[in-house]
Parts: sequence; C-alpha cells; structure tokens
Amino acid sequence: MHLSPYLTLPLFPLLALAYQPPSYSGYSLLWADNFSGTSATLPSSSNWDIINRNIGVNNELQTYRADPKQIQLSGGQTLQIVPWRDDKLQWTSGRIESRYTFTPGAGRKTLVEAEIRFGGNDISQKQGIWPAFWLLGQSIRTGTGWPACGEVDIMETVNGLLTGYGTVHCHVYPGGACNEPTGRGGAINIPSQGWQKWRVIFDRTSSDWRGESITWYMNGQQFHQVRGDQISDAGVWASLAQKPLFFILNVAVGGDWPGYPNGNTADGYGSMMEESSATPNRLSPGACKVFPGDEDWPSPAAWDAFDKVLGGALIKTVPAAAVCYKNTGLYNAEKCSQVQANFSNAYFHEDDPTSNFFPLYQGRTCMPTSDPQSSNCTHGAFPVYAVNATNLQQIQLAINFARNTNIRLVIKNTGHCYLGKSTGAGALSIWTHHLNDIRFFGDLKVDGFTQGGKALKIAPGATVKQVYQAADKNDVSALGGICESVGYAGGYIAGGGHTPLSGLYGMAADQVLAIQLVTATGNFITASPSHNSDLYWALRGGGGGTFGVVTSLIIRVHPKLPVVTSTFSFGTSDTVSAETFWKGMRAYFELFIPFTDAGTYSWWALTNTNGNYIFSMNPFFAPNHTIESFNKLVKPWFNQLTELGIPFTPNTTQHEAYYPAYASTWGENVLLNSAGGMSVAGNWLLPRRNWENETKFEETFSVIKRHSESGKRLMGYHQAPRNRANVDNAVNNAFRETVCFLILSAAIDAKPLDITPDLINAASKEFREEVLARFRKVAPESEGGGAYLNEAHVDDPGWKRAFYGDHYERLLHIKQEWDPGHVFYATTAVGSEGWEVRDGDQGIQTQNGRLCRV
Repeated sequence: MHLSPYLTLPLFPLLALAYQPPSYSGYSLLWADNFSGTSATLPSSSNWDIINRNIGVNNELQTYRADPKQIQLSGGQTLQIVPWRDDKLQWTSGRIESRYTFTPGAGRKTLVEAEIRFGGNDISQKQGIWPAFWLLGQSIRTGTGWPACGEVDIMETVNGLLTGYGTVHCHVYPGGACNEPTGRGGAINIPSQGWQKWRVIFDRTSSDWRGESITWYMNGQQFHQVRGDQISDAGVWASLAQKPLFFILNVAVGGDWPGYPNGNTADGYGSMMEESSATPNRLSPGACKVFPGDEDWPSPAAWDAFDKVLGGALIKTVPAAAVCYKNTGLYNAEKCSQVQANFSNAYFHEDDPTSNFFPLYQGRTCMPTSDPQSSNCTHGAFPVYAVNATNLQQIQLAINFARNTNIRLVIKNTGHCYLGKSTGAGALSIWTHHLNDIRFFGDLKVDGFTQGGKALKIAPGATVKQVYQAADKNDVSALGGICESVGYAGGYIAGGGHTPLSGLYGMAADQVLAIQLVTATGNFITASPSHNSDLYWALRGGGGGTFGVVTSLIIRVHPKLPVVTSTFSFGTSDTVSAETFWKGMRAYFELFIPFTDAGTYSWWALTNTNGNYIFSMNPFFAPNHTIESFNKLVKPWFNQLTELGIPFTPNTTQHEAYYPAYASTWGENVLLNSAGGMSVAGNWLLPRRNWENETKFEETFSVIKRHSESGKRLMGYHQAPRNRANVDNAVNNAFRETVCFLILSAAIDAKPLDITPDLINAASKEFREEVLARFRKVAPESEGGGAYLNEAHVDDPGWKRAFYGDHYERLLHIKQEWDPGHVFYATTAVGSEGWEVRDGDQGIQTQNGRLCRV
C-alpha cells in the first residue's frame, strides 16, 4: 500500500524550507528553477515541458505522465520524480524538459549543477531503475537526429548502484567521435543515496576550440573530462559545447543499459530521484578580459570610430605567414616564399606590427609552410588590432580604449622577448616601433644629475643599434646590449640591461636619469628621483609591460674609450682529447674573477656534437684596454692552452672606440638569423662567491661540464655588473654578484611544423627539472643565484625570486598603486600571478588564450 502523494509530503525529511541557488565568486546566475510551490503539484509549465507519453527510446518500459503522482513539487523547494507500477505491471514515471536553453559562452566558463538524492530503497529493490540529470542539444527539436544533436549526461546511475556516470554522446551512430552507443564517459563512487552535488563546467576560455573542455564533478571532485582535441572535429564539438542546450530530468525504467526490473524491484518514493534545483551559472565578464566573440567586444563601428580618433593609425592585424595558407583567403606563393626566406631574420618580425621573435610563445598557430593545405592558419596569440603609434596622444588613446572596454593590452616594439610578453590573444597592441627619435645633450642638468653632463633622450622605438650610432656620432659611449635589433627604452632597460660595458659602469638601467611614460589612467608623467620616484625606481630593472608605456627616457653617456676584441676557437681533435679540452676550459673559468675585475666581458659558445667539443669566443671584449694590457691579462690562460697542446689562433684587434669594436664583432650578426627558434630556453646567473670558495667552484665547474657532456649547447658570458655608482633601482641583486651568465636550453626534438604540445612539454619539463634545477642547486637565489628576466624560462615556478631578487614585494606594491585595475599585464611580470592565460594544454605557457583572473 502506498501513501497518496497528493496528501502527504515525501517520506524523506526536507533539507531546507527556503532553498536558494548557490552563488560562486566570479559567476553570475543565468537561470534557475527552485521548484518552489505547493506540495503535490506539477512544476511550472512555463519553465518545463512535462512529458506525457511513451517516447519509445532505449527499449525503456515506462510511460511518462504529466501527473503529480509521477512528478511533483515537494513543498520544500525540491522536485520529486517517482516511478510507479500498476496492477498490470505497467510502469509510469516522470520526465521534464526545460523550455529554457543556454549556450556555453565563448571565452567563458559555464557551470551547470544540481543537488540530487535518491529514494531509500535497498539496492536489491532498484533493478531497472535509471535516474538521470542531463542536457540535450536544442537542435533535436528542429529536426537534427540523435546523437548528432549532442548530449551531455551530468549524472546517471542504474539499478541502485552507488556509481555515478558522466558521459557525452555525439556525431554518428554507431561509432563516430563519441564511440556510440557507449559514448565518452567517466564514473565515480557515490558515498550514499543522500544529497550529492553534481556539476559540469563548460570551459570555453581557450582561443582554440581544441583547448575547450567539459569537466564533471561530484561534490567538487573531478571525475571526468572531455576536450575538444579528443573529439577532433570542430562541428561535432560545437554540438556539445558551443550550441544551445536544454535540461532534462527523468527516471526511466528498464532499457538497454540497466536491463529490466525483476520481482524485487520496488516502485514509489523509495525509488525516486529528488532534485533541489537546476542552475546554469556563467563566469562573469569582469573575471576575464573581453575577447572577440563576447557580447562586450566592441562593434565594427566602435573600432572604426577609434581608428578615426587615432588618425588612421589602427591596424587590423593579419599573421605574417597567412599568405602561406589557403584557408586564410590570402594565399600568395610568391609572398609566402619571402616569408619563409625571412622568418629567421629579426628585422622581419620587427617590421610587422604583431609578429614576434619566438613563435613558441605565440602558440605556433600560423607558421610558414610550403604546403598551403597542410593545416590551418589561425590568429592565435597575435593581437587582433595594433595601434601604429607615432605620437604620445595615440598611446594615451589606446590605453584609455583598452581600459574602458576591458580588452587585453600589450606593448610591442621589436618583439624580441623570450617569454611572449609583446603578444596576446584577443589583445589591442601598442606598436611603438616608429617612435625612434634620439636627441643628444652636450651638458644636461636634471634632477639627480645636477653636476651636468652628456646625455641622450631616447624614444621607445629606438633600437640598440640606433642608440650606439647616435652616441658614436657625438663622440660618446652608451651602454647597450649585444643584439643591435633589440628595442632600447622598453624591455631592455626595464629588465636591467646587461652590457659589454657593465664591468666599468654597471647596468644600462643604472644610467637612466629620467623616464616619461603614460600610466594606466592615460596620464602622461615624468618619473625621476624627485617626481614619482617609486615608478622611477621600478622601471629601472623591475620588468616591462606592467607599470605603464614608456614614451622616452634620458640616459647618461660616457667618454669614448678604446676597446680590444679577440675572437678564437678551439676544440677536440686527433691531438686534443676531451680530457685535455676540459683542462683548457677549466683554465678559462678559473680566471673569471681577474677577468671581470679588469672590466672585461665575453660572449662564448660551447657545443658537443657526438663527443666532439668546440669552444668559440665571439668575442673576448676588453673596454678601456690596449693590446698590451689585454695580452697581459689573458696570458695565464693562453699559456695554459699552449702547454696543453691545444691549438688556437686569436684574432686580436685594437679599436679606437666602443661602437667600431661592437660593430666588428657582434653587430648585425648577433641573433640576426635566429628568430623563430623552437627550443625551450632560460638562463642562470652564477655569483662570485662560487669562485671564491674552492669547494663551491669544483661543484660549479662540474655542473657546467656535465651539462655539456649531456650533449646540450651552452652559451655564456663572463661579466660583473657592479653597482659602482651605488645606484638605487630595481635591478635584480643577483646581477650585482654575478661573474658568469649562462644561457641554457633544451631542444624540442622535431621540425617546427611537426612539433606537438607533448614534445614541448617534454622539453620544458626536462629544462625545469634537469637543466635549470642543476644550476639552481649549485647557485640558489638565497646564495646569489638568479635569472635575467628578459631571457628566462617562462614556466620557472620560482620566477618571483629568480627574476626580481629581493625586490618583488616592493614592486608589487608599486604595481597596485599605479595600476589597481590591471590594465597592463605581461607573463611573469609584476602582478601577473593574479591572472592566467587560458591557453589549454600547449606544453608551455603561451599567450594563445583568454586572459582571466585566477
């Protein structure tokens, strides 16, 4: 005998009498049915289509009834679906389908959940009972068949077993992308028949559908996930995660999966499913930067208006290699050949508004190819628009536009950054490349430089080469790097600026007298020792892309001085064994302290090809030296090489000034044709103290030797950027202690177009856990080690201390003061820990994804 559902409350006590859908930080509620109403009545017909027929699927037995006996409100803000068996052993039950539909938002996360419990009948009494909470593609209502319409089962369980299943069905039957009729599913143990929270999250924050996902949870524990790349068909994936879906709640009886009821199967409340609510929530727009396809993305008319205000400076960007692909509609074989021929040339990327030096961090979404139909070119992490800034006002307008529209903003001069800071998916870019004026002052007196002296005022687009040429033209020396195509006033100075003159004058950032910039509010200000001194401190070594857009800076310059350069190489041969070679290398490393104390600098490379070692000095750079003083300095090393029988022929030259010495040794040859590199890179600074302690030196040299013996390329410098002028700035204190700067890498074992995320991840893991770890161990940050932030490893878990030394907390405070709304973001920059680029699984952190708060 069964109690009448019309007259009584369910046999279970109610959880709450005033249920409200849960709220989650960063999410906004899209829709909910709280199942409020009078006990033993039907749910709202305006919200639900209450099925009243036998739908004839899966060989199920039940006929669904639009009757409170089978489907009723409890009176306590829950819904109860109850299966019944009549005297003729015919089964009836309940099923409702929502009239509301939702589409998982592009660039957002959409959370769908409900709390569910089951009737208290014993498992032995539930054979054939099949409760479910699921989503079905709206297209089935307009003629699309199953499974092509798409189905997402959030929770199913059969036969009373305490196992919950989450599954997708899609594509075709049988087989197909979802392996029908089984589907793609996962399972989890259910702790009891009591209340459990079932949830799926549609994550569409990736800029590529292959990186999107659907993830299942019970009580917050993930138990299944399906990604776009597993489905491997964009149209099929769209049916699951990109098109309208509606809710279904039902309890079926019998069918292909559970089998049929038996003599012990009980009906009624003990076999029911009770649900507290069905609620989709969407991650609120404020949690992520606005992305193309979002409702808040500016309209074409808004972009046109912005372009007019800019005076026609807005560029709708196209990837440089788009001319190599048929799918872009821009295919041009001749232009593609030009791209292929120049893709490794630094100036090719500098002259493009969004292209960058290292495509690994862009996401490799449009690489040059000889096969225009081999794959597709997509925009990836290239900014969607770029402002070709030629005046201050355009920079201000761009910052204001990005801030007011909540669009990601990036800054590009040359695109040299090893970490991808000058690129970003869905971004507006400020391209400063054509702001390259340089002005010379013969006797400038400014705040903090009251004694006066010669100086250069440098615009943000000027390169190292242009600065060197301006200094040489005016018979002075300027501190800069060894790569002539690097932008001077942007990331170079912001990163500290190591230089061949560091042994005499310190870092390039130490020479900065004043900085002009546009802040996150669009204001144009000056930062100097007495004006906005916190920014003045931070912008000299505290990293670029995060405090503002530098529009000019003034640097002190120094007198012309003679320079000696020497280039040579030596290696193993029939007469030079590996053991002898390493003795010659040790002789060099042992002299790093006297070499750096003499103000010298070097750039060298060490290769190992199948046990054949070659050391190349390119060059040994000795500023303020003569041939005689240079020969005296290197004589101990050269004598040892000779005694060891290692042949080498130094090409030693005296230069009258810095720039001719630079141009004849580094000049345009440095990194000119190494753009497009596909290795995982980083660096480490080794402190002087590792040379001053004999045991520590043995450990250090042993690590270097083992690194090379493993077959990995090693490049480095001997240098010592002392703070001779006692300058107070944000330069990583590890630079003040170093005598050795090592450039490290781990190769990705594939051709550029054959590289996969798994291969990248393997190389990145090897770099972090083996290469970087061994140098960090011998020179930890607590003992003077660290990294140069502009050439560091993007996924270094210890980046704050390694890149910024003891300065990070102070820098973060300044960031919060000047950019509390986070208009500016750059990966591993100050304040970036509050954000993430949701790029899917690319093997390494790229900028190919939506930028969202953590």
